[in-house]
Amino acid sequence: MKHHYISYCVGIILLWICAACSQVTINDQVTQSPYAGLTFKYVWGEEVPDEQKNMLLIMNRVQYTQHYIETLGANGLPVAEQSVTAWVWGTRNGEADGGSTTDEGTGQEEGDNTEDVQISENQEDMEAGEESQDGLFVDGVYQVKAGEYIFCTLSTLQEGMEIPGLTDFEASTAVSYNELKFSLPDRDIKTLKELKQEDGTYLQWVDLNPGYPYVENLLPVYYEVKKNVTINSGTTLELSFSPQRLTQHFVIPFQLMVEEGVTITRAIAEISGVVKECSLSNGTFSLDADGKNTGRIVFLPQLVSNDQNVWKYEGSFDVFGLVPSISDAYSVGPGILQLVIYAEAEGKSKIFRTSKNLYKELSEVSLVNYVEELDKYQADLHEVRLQTNFKFSITREQVTADTEDGVLNWDENEIEGEL
Repeated sequence: MKHHYISYCVGIILLWICAACSQVTINDQVTQSPYAGLTFKYVWGEEVPDEQKNMLLIMNRVQYTQHYIETLGANGLPVAEQSVTAWVWGTRNGEADGGSTTDEGTGQEEGDNTEDVQISENQEDMEAGEESQDGLFVDGVYQVKAGEYIFCTLSTLQEGMEIPGLTDFEASTAVSYNELKFSLPDRDIKTLKELKQEDGTYLQWVDLNPGYPYVENLLPVYYEVKKNVTINSGTTLELSFSPQRLTQHFVIPFQLMVEEGVTITRAIAEISGVVKECSLSNGTFSLDADGKNTGRIVFLPQLVSNDQNVWKYEGSFDVFGLVPSISDAYSVGPGILQLVIYAEAEGKSKIFRTSKNLYKELSEVSLVNYVEELDKYQADLHEVRLQTNFKFSITREQVTADTEDGVLNWDENEIEGEL
């Protein structure tokens, strides 16, 4: 009986030892796993419309560089099953050559004051053997390789806005995160949506400020960067983003006082000095006094009110930055506003065109900050309402007169004059 009891106790002890060893093995596997989990949360301000809450998320592992890109909805979950670049721009890491990933770097991204994250060679070997699990959502948790990261979230790309090199950035480490930038490619004036009429044709536009290309009039761009975020293997980390406006929103008000019988049918405006490139990593851009590398946009002022023949308009647009003229004496160059008014009276129509150097108005507000260490600029104000007090009057005789449409001088601020 005693012999059986001793055997029973020995058996129990052996089971405990086996269970403990198994648990150690399981825990060791969790610890050694190169993957970590991420969940994403977006906290939105009231000014952000629902249709602009789809966001790109660019993830850059600093040491042993790895790049990920996903498109997330307002709830932080993926909009598509795959990375956005898998179905728009290119293929996911390693898919182009049948799934074998050989381009994972061993260097560290420059800049951003990040610290080294030590990852063993054994872990790197494990990562190379498990690429098929990398960069996937599993039950709402995004799987990435452990390490230190930079996260950049931004509004999904819209018409007329590019990030050159983004395809190569996701597919390999040949393109650095710090090289990425927003870019506004040149557009043909004949294809701008603001000039398209209901019949599909485009309005003829008179170019009063040649030498600067046209670019697309943007919707607001929302953006946030998180740096020095360390993700440990075998854990899940929630990242919370509160994207803020990166672009500057300008509002330019003006008034038209019309004689009885005159109707305003359309208002179109153009502004020059639009910044064409902006760094993705820090939101900075270059400014040249002559407006080099800037463009122009066409936008449509909206009627705010029409009371007793006083037509109040507001023209608004969003840009990464706006370069003013170097002097109020110039009639061409950056910072020049062109306004075109279409009017009708007694069955006749007339187009009134004029332009204005906004040097004074733009100089009265703090538009940008100079970043000395980068020798570049960042937007300071993101909501800019220019106090123009532009007022003009249009008479019935001006509209019905048998004269050609022409370019007239812009009256000084606070003087009610004719266009």
